[in-house]
Amino acid sequence: MLAFFFSRRRKARRTSSERRFLALRWAADKFLLVGLVLAGLHVLAMLVFEELSLREAVWLTMTTLITVGYGDYAAKTPLGQASTILLLYMCGVFVAAQTASAWFDYLSARREAMRTGTWDYRRASDHVVVIAPGKLGELYLIRLLTEMEAHDALRGRDVILVTDEFPGGLPGAVANSHAKLVTGQAQDPETLERAAIMNAAFVIVIANDADDRVSDGITYDVLIRVREENQQARVIAEAVDDRNRARLIGAGATVIVRPIRAYPEMTVTAIVHPGSSDIIENLISASDDHIAVMSGSYRGAWKTLVRDTLESGAGLPIAARLASGQVITAPAPDTDIDASALYVLRNASAAQI
Repeated sequence: MLAFFFSRRRKARRTSSERRFLALRWAADKFLLVGLVLAGLHVLAMLVFEELSLREAVWLTMTTLITVGYGDYAAKTPLGQASTILLLYMCGVFVAAQTASAWFDYLSARREAMRTGTWDYRRASDHVVVIAPGKLGELYLIRLLTEMEAHDALRGRDVILVTDEFPGGLPGAVANSHAKLVTGQAQDPETLERAAIMNAAFVIVIANDADDRVSDGITYDVLIRVREENQQARVIAEAVDDRNRARLIGAGATVIVRPIRAYPEMTVTAIVHPGSSDIIENLISASDDHIAVMSGSYRGAWKTLVRDTLESGAGLPIAARLASGQVITAPAPDTDIDASALYVLRNASAAQI
């Protein structure tokens, strides 16, 4: 029973930034509530003392409260005038001004918190969380966000970036994008909660340092914390040392890729199309599969050239270099090709042509 009580207390515990904004919101709501009560009492007074209709009483109250005062209706009886002086002139106008001021303070603080990454986004859902313990830079983030918009599975989703790289706000073009910033350490549970990690559909964990295998330890810790809050999200993580891949998969990663800072496209493609990263990395490493160039004269429909090349055991054609020098990749099957070379995908056992 005590364990249940304390677990509920932990869940109910609010962050310092959240308490601050709740206080600002409560101040605004409090003034608004007082203003509504005063307005309601004045409407009632106008109904009783001035014998106005409900519509006329509400109109008179609102035009007086916001200091417009059209003059088409006015309190004429002593009691009606006394009610207006007491409820609106002495109290209502002041409360209305305080309500507006409190709301402007709240909205201004909210904008500043969103800019600097201290805002709480825990109400977000089905979004993408990018966790970056290290430094990424503006150019990498722009390319990453651009690539996300190119894929149907990610297009239009909110992107929340968790990093301590930009305490003063996101830089340049990134600040004008749809990305949202949560400033804090990637391993901090409170920071991840503010990024609504529990509701994320996709999570990308960037290595702290692309050249330091110790970064995999940080990634491991982040993955454990992510999976403690979210068992459903598709999670992609960077592994600096290939020997740590199995360990990071065990910690909760869905897909593992090598850190390639020049090509964030690979990271996005890997999370949208699981398995594609294995193919690309295999080609880059040339450990088994590789791309070979077959020079010669190749004329005919693309599907015919592909079939003939496959049957010869030379490999799988994936592109052609036209006589003009242009390289085209995966043309339509019936496209007529006049090529000076074919680019074929081979593995180590393929015949050398």
